[in-house]
Amino acid sequence: MTKEKLSLKMFEEKPDLSDSILEHDAFKWVVKNGNNIFYALITFIALLFIVYRMSANEQVRAENDYFTATKDFNTFARSGDADSSAQEQALINLEEVLKRRPELNAKYDALIAQELLVKDKPLTAMPFAERTLSRTSQENLSLYQEFANATLLIATEKYSEALELSNKLKAQIESTRKSESSKLPTENTLTATGSVGETLYVYNLIRIPLLEKQLGNRVSELSSWEFLNGYLYQNQESQSPELRETRIIFDNLFSEGSVSLKNFIEHRIQEIKSAPEINN
Repeated sequence: MTKEKLSLKMFEEKPDLSDSILEHDAFKWVVKNGNNIFYALITFIALLFIVYRMSANEQVRAENDYFTATKDFNTFARSGDADSSAQEQALINLEEVLKRRPELNAKYDALIAQELLVKDKPLTAMPFAERTLSRTSQENLSLYQEFANATLLIATEKYSEALELSNKLKAQIESTRKSESSKLPTENTLTATGSVGETLYVYNLIRIPLLEKQLGNRVSELSSWEFLNGYLYQNQESQSPELRETRIIFDNLFSEGSVSLKNFIEHRIQEIKSAPEINN
């Protein structure tokens, strides 16, 4: 048989492709279960549509809640001649939103607590402040948490406990700094402040003599003012850049007319020293 006849015979004997597909088991199964496949496909598309609509609706509800929370907080925090009943209702509405959207607690809890403290409502502020402190305690911000705890004690007029906590915080900060500075080269120990910022430390140093004054502890108050005065305003050439910047910030923050923080501290020191109970 010649090559031409062999090729022709092979071509003639090759089965048709369509016949092969029709005889395939998979095709027969599709034909047999065609209706089921069709209904399953329709069901799948319907489910996709439902999931999409639910997701879209949830996104719309979330956006509405975020907008409502902002509006209610602005109403609640409004000062001046604002309607107190409207502010109270705004806080109630905001609490409802926070229950539905716990992810907003991190944004609003501290702000609400601060506003309530300003409005002289420390007991109402406590739950919001405690939630904030609970979160910060999980972020290794224990020193800042202690400062905030002392603030709440002051708000509830527990001055003795606040003073005890503030003195404890001062010792903790100094211990932390000493431990951190000991790990640094000798030439850097004078300027090192470690992981504890100067702002927290100085705020706490100012708070201590004010609490001593509130409690009538003149001797301790004098000692605290003198320590603060020395820390901020003496040996400035050896101070860290952060402390110099902090001193400028506090001078601007606490200045009143021509009276600076330094003037106030020096005046208070002289006032205590001239008191009869100190001289006797």
